Amino acid sequence: MESPSSSNSYFSVGPTSPSAVVLLYSKELKKWDEFEDILEERRHVSDLKFAMKCYTPLVYKGITPCKPTDIKCSVLSSEEIHYVIKQLSKESLQSVDVLREEVSEILDEMSHKLRLGAIRFFAFTLSKIFKQIFSKVCVNEEGIQKLQRAIQEHPVVLLPSHRSYIDFLMLSFILYNYDLPVPVIAAGMGLLNIVMEPFFKREVFDTYLVPISISYDKILEETLYVYELLGVPKPKESTTGLLKARRILSENFGSIHVYFGDPVSLRSLAAGRMSRSSYNLVPRYIPQKQSEDMHAFVTEVAYKMELLQVENMVL
Repeated sequence: MESPSSSNSYFSVGPTSPSAVVLLYSKELKKWDEFEDILEERRHVSDLKFAMKCYTPLVYKGITPCKPTDIKCSVLSSEEIHYVIKQLSKESLQSVDVLREEVSEILDEMSHKLRLGAIRFFAFTLSKIFKQIFSKVCVNEEGIQKLQRAIQEHPVVLLPSHRSYIDFLMLSFILYNYDLPVPVIAAGMGLLNIVMEPFFKREVFDTYLVPISISYDKILEETLYVYELLGVPKPKESTTGLLKARRILSENFGSIHVYFGDPVSLRSLAAGRMSRSSYNLVPRYIPQKQSEDMHAFVTEVAYKMELLQVENMVL
């Protein structure tokens, strides 16, 4: 049954426990029929058929097909890298060859090679695991439709809330389910500032930022967080480490709600707020120190994205 708590919110109360609040939806932001349980079909269709389906994801219209090795060679031979290596060689008294090797190792760490075989393997495996440990995985279809349109028009940066090690696996699984490109996972290292730079250098017309809210009935690392509060060091995140935790297969973690927010245009955010002219006053291969205004803008955008994530959480 449903019990109204205010003029714009409704509580869903479990029938076996009248006092247990299960879900809270905002009538303005989320509606019951927006969410689709993507595990429902998985329970009635072969996992192998799902993994081996025709996978032709939508792509950005401005993308130029290129092999990872070609991208690496292009970066290594760019004027920007030559300039940085030369400057570092003067400052650190290291040889150009040594620094060039370090750059190559960094690029290997950053590189991404899309292997369809690996994607299909994880689609098969994750489908079985998620059906075992989750009751439902609910996704707002309207958000998916908006993402499908955005991906074709401009570069898109997905910004999911992060509460569990399984976030990136769940997001990849959902995008594969809807025939969308599986994301390249990156975190930290001033990521938001990095993805904004091509726009301010006028290398792209716009960039879309998509806030994603992932809500869990129960997170897989519940016990781990208790240990962290007691001072036990946090283990390094890894897919292998997560899948080795076989005990989770015997538990039920309830439902997950994934809400894809409206794509936010970086161009619109910067309009009347930031000038891109400063990036055109010096040669592009010379790195520029981030100005105070730019730092403030990046911070402001980060807080805005975080606020949108919180607003779309399902409690």
